[in-house]
Parts: sequence; structure tokens; C-alpha cells
Amino acid sequence: MGKASDIASLPRGVYAFQESHLTSQGIRKFKQELTWRKSGYNLCHGFPAPPKFDSVRTIGGRHTGTGILSAYPCRALDHHWTKEQFQSGRCQVAAAFVQDRWITCGTVYGFSERSHCLDVQQNTGRLLDGLTSRVVDGAHGLRVVTGDWNQERQNLHQADYWESKGWMEAQQFAQRRWSTPAMATCRRTTIKDYMFLSPEIQPYVVDIQLDWSLFSDHTVLQVYLADLGKPPPVPMWRKPAHIDWQSKPKHTLEWPHHARQSPNTDEWYRNIWHNVENYASALSVINDGPRLAHSQTGRASTTEVKWTQEQATPLRSNRRGDIQSAISVGSMQYNRWTRQIRRLQHFARCAGSPGSPTVDEHRACLWGKIIQAPGFPGGFRMWWAQHPKMFADTPCMLPCAPPGAEVANAIFLEFNKVYKTVEQSLIQAKSIHASQRGSKTLCRSTETCQEREREREREQSQFRPLWLRKTLGSCTPMKLMKKPHKSNLPHHSRKGCKTYRLVMLKPMSKLWMNINFWSQHQWRTSFLRPSKSVELKQTALPSCMSLKKNGRRDGKNTMTRVMNTGK
Repeated sequence: MGKASDIASLPRGVYAFQESHLTSQGIRKFKQELTWRKSGYNLCHGFPAPPKFDSVRTIGGRHTGTGILSAYPCRALDHHWTKEQFQSGRCQVAAAFVQDRWITCGTVYGFSERSHCLDVQQNTGRLLDGLTSRVVDGAHGLRVVTGDWNQERQNLHQADYWESKGWMEAQQFAQRRWSTPAMATCRRTTIKDYMFLSPEIQPYVVDIQLDWSLFSDHTVLQVYLADLGKPPPVPMWRKPAHIDWQSKPKHTLEWPHHARQSPNTDEWYRNIWHNVENYASALSVINDGPRLAHSQTGRASTTEVKWTQEQATPLRSNRRGDIQSAISVGSMQYNRWTRQIRRLQHFARCAGSPGSPTVDEHRACLWGKIIQAPGFPGGFRMWWAQHPKMFADTPCMLPCAPPGAEVANAIFLEFNKVYKTVEQSLIQAKSIHASQRGSKTLCRSTETCQEREREREREQSQFRPLWLRKTLGSCTPMKLMKKPHKSNLPHHSRKGCKTYRLVMLKPMSKLWMNINFWSQHQWRTSFLRPSKSVELKQTALPSCMSLKKNGRRDGKNTMTRVMNTGK
């Protein structure tokens, strides 16, 4: 609280904040404070922080709370976090409409207590995984991922995947563009505040600054953008969507039609696929499924790249009591159908309410939007007439005037059935794409681990003495040796015997040995301190000690013993 004057003095833009301590009452009063100061900022907050005390008048909360402050129109988006993760008050996703362009912003506040522990790093990583699926892979266009993650860069493996997709951290971008060295963002000692920029927004970056004037422990990382203007033309090669072929259809279909032959091979090939798509659409209809959507047709019809300025407007979050969309990220066609199902549900409720001049006017305007909704070939009325009906009381044609309550409810139920079927097909296609992407990532990570293992073996082999390389080359893999009995040692060396364990790598195997060190003065300076386990690359045997193989000829139960050869 009390930061509205500082926020009003900031340059006009979009800001993500973490650790706001804003409870439910604090959020309400903070919005009032922004309005009274005429700051012009809109607040898209995450889940409220839990109160610090049990008092009803408590405004301050615990060390959580995230959100987006925007001087432009802004809306919260559906997220991919679980209920428990979102209610922790450490994550939020929103979209701001800046100069006719949508910028998707995601922010996460990492766990700060015991941040060096593995379980805390994994909890922060799960929050970042939500940003990966919702913003990095699930959104398009201008995108930003930022926050105070309370972790250093080497502990963030999610950032490695983002960088493989072309994303870049703001200070790293400044270092490459203007040779500006990266500076500490947390208590002027470490870098724990990050801002990753998508490849689409990087060409608009003109300056990056760090401001320490507002907060003492964290800096404000500011990225300045040039004028965005209209979306640039994007080359689009139209690729039809996947056809959901049923593995075991209830009904089969006899298809007497054949592709029309043509002397032009391109046209003949196009006719073959057009015949296949017609068969798939008819087979889906007789099995109580929808016809193929426009995005699923058009195979062998694309012959050149088309430059478009397509930009999908993000959907608003699902309201309580309304129909809930199963996926938050889809195509433009899915976004249009989601808006249409929401209109039909709202119209069914309005049709059953008592009539009045205001209600009748609203009902007529809403029905006009339903009839003129985009996303349906030939208009919604034409699409409805050609669509096969699944319920008996569904009207065959849509009236021009607003229908009554029963007809409106029947229209909503019919379209809801088609909408859910299309939604399930999109979920299935999305899961297939995710599994393919996961298999590629797993193969890439496996190759990286194998390459690191080979590099580690090469580095450790450089530290082996020449006599030990020859010995290891002729020895079979040996098991861990027990401590030799003191009776096997010389009488003057039994006292003060110390055991050292060396791990020696060998191709396709590991060789473990225990080496006994007799604490004589001439040997004491050649080793590290006694009672410490040392690795092979850290020490070497003195010239008065040698390796001797002892055991059976077949190599079983083979042991290595260090004997005193004397001088």
C-alpha cells in the first residue's frame, strides 16, 4: 500500500510485480488508490496473499502475491497451473493490448526460503513449467516471461528449453546487442530476477535499463520497445488439421464415389484427397460425430505461401457458472466457437427471463451477434442448416427473429454437443504433439548426457599416470576390496595405517581400489590429509608403491593390494 504515487511516476507501460503482500482487502484498497491518484493503470492480480494475522482488519499479507500492472487494456488469462499452485499466490498470466498488438505476460515468484535445497528448486521449477506450457508453447506473438525466481541461472533447466526456442534473457540480449555487462538484480550481489523475451518481441527492443531508486533489495528491470504498429505480414503455408479417425467405428460406410480423373496431375491429386475428406466427413456423421471443420480440409490445395496479418485475440477467463472450456490455448477457429457457445448460453438464460423493453433490446442485439458470428462457412444460419442434428427437438433452421426459451435452449444444447466433440479432437491432437515434442526433448537430453559423460572420461584420463594407464588397460574390472589384514603388512608399518579410496574410470566399467598408506615421513607429503577420500585426478602413487593383481585367473573376486616394495 502507498505505492500508487511511485507507480504513477513510472514510464507508461506494462509491469509485472511479485511479493506484493496484497490480501483480498489489500487488492480492493490498492485499486481505489490507483483510481484516486489517476495513475491510469489497470491491475490484473493473481490469487490473494494469505493474511499475516487472523484479524478481520488485516490488510497486509504474507510474502506472496503476483500480478500485472498495465497502462493499457489488460485481461487475465486461463492458466495451466494446478489449483494448489495457483492458490499459493506465486503465479499469474495476463495479456495487454498495446498499440493494436496483444502482449502475453507471465510472471512467477519463486520460493525464497531454503532456495538452495533440491525440493525448493523443484517446487519453483513446477511453477516455471506452467509458464512453459501456457506462454512459451501455448501462446503466439509477442510474449514475455519474467519474475523473481530466487534461483541462479544454472538451476533453471526450463530456461535452457526456452533458449532453444529462440527466447533470450533481457540482460543477455543487451550484452549481445550493445556489449552491456550483466548486473546484479538481487541485493546488488546476485542475479535472481529475469525477463525472457520471445523471438517476436526482440526486434522491437531499443533499450534495457535497471532502476534501483524504488526498492532497496531488488531492481526494476525495464525493457523499452519501439512503436509496434500493425502486425507484420507473416508467411503462412496452410496445413490442414489432423482428421480424427475412429479406431473402431460403430457403423461402416459404403463409399461408391471415386476421384475424378484429369489430365492435369495436380488436379487429379487434389481430387483424390477431396474424395478422402468427403468420406471422412460422412463417416464421422453416421457415427454421431461432427462434419470435418474447415481447418481439417484442403489437402493438396496449397501451392504457394500466403502473407497474412492474422492475430488471434486471447480468450477471457472462464466465469463462474458459465460453460468451461477444457483448453485455454487453441486456434482462431476454436476461439470463435468458444465465444459463440458463450453467447448461446447467455441468450438461453435471457430468453427465459421476464420481458421488458431493456431485456427485449438486449435479446435482439445478442441474437444478431449470434447470427453474424464469424468462423462458420456461409454464416451461422447456413452452417446450421447443413449440420446433421443429434437431438429430436433441435430446429432444422434458425429463425431471423429471436426465438423463445425452449428453442433457444435446444439450440444451445445442440451446439454444445458439437463444441465438446471438436474440443476433444483438439485435446487429442495437442497430446500427440506434446508427446512428440517430449520424445525429441528426451532424445536431445540423452545425447547431451552421453556427450558430457564422454567428455568427463576424457578429462579424467588426462590425469592418469602413464604406468596406471597401462595397468588399467590390461586389468579386468575389479570389485571393491576389503581392508587388508595388518598381518600382511610389514611389522614397522602396522601402526598408523590409513585407507584411501580411489575411483578409477575404465571404458565400459569402473575400477574401485582401497590403498593403504603407511604414515612414514617420506610419504606423508605426497598425499592429502589422512582419513580423507581422494580421487585419482587429485593425487598419484609415490614411486615406492606399486599395484599388484591378486586373485583367480578368470577374474572373479579379483582384488588389488598395495604392497610395500621398499627401497
